[in-house]
Amino acid sequence: TATDVRDRIPDLVVTDITPPAVAYSGEKTTIRYTVTNASDQPIWRHTQYWTDRIYLSKDPTFIPDPQRVTLLAEVPQANTGPLAARAGYTRDVEVTLPRGIGGDYYLYVFANVTGDSIPGTLPWPVLGGSGIADLNDPQGYPYDRYAYEFSLNNMERDLLPVVYREPDLRVTNLLVPGTVGAGETVPVT
Repeated sequence: TATDVRDRIPDLVVTDITPPAVAYSGEKTTIRYTVTNASDQPIWRHTQYWTDRIYLSKDPTFIPDPQRVTLLAEVPQANTGPLAARAGYTRDVEVTLPRGIGGDYYLYVFANVTGDSIPGTLPWPVLGGSGIADLNDPQGYPYDRYAYEFSLNNMERDLLPVVYREPDLRVTNLLVPGTVGAGETVPVT
């Protein structure tokens, strides 16, 4: 007989993103998202916090390239409780959109991101380790600031239409002298 043995680990999943109905380039807007622990296991009680990130991109598929994605926000999430099985949290995050953009963009929300790299580039997600944990060594044990969980499904995407709205400066009145000689300095108001 075959036996299927699996780890019983938590699973943080972005279950909802609610973008604003209207967003304008160069202006602040609020992004709402929800993360759920889609597991029967709580987050480990020694995990103090983890970090969620919100990115903006023109691409409908996330491409982990700093030329193609813009980090809008890093959101620390405290592990108060700890986060129970099937429980979740919702965050409203104010972000400022880049200037000079317009059209269809995509919001990408990643739960439980670790390190400085863009998700999708090594070393994310963590798929293995030495199995040795020293809770007294903050450099050698990351799970106090990163939740140990199934990290291959931590991203969700939603469409964000952006309206190009920048200052539109126009000259409305120009006064110049009636006659000007060659080489003269001309006063313009």
